[in-house]
Amino acid sequence: MMSKRNGFSVVLWRVLPTMRQWGFAE
Repeated sequence: MMSKRNGFSVVLWRVLPTMRQWGFAE
């Protein structure tokens, strides 16, 4: 369970900056 949660966390942290660069924070 922890492994799945950790993987999701990593994906979220990796998508967060990407969305921001895309112009989501505009």
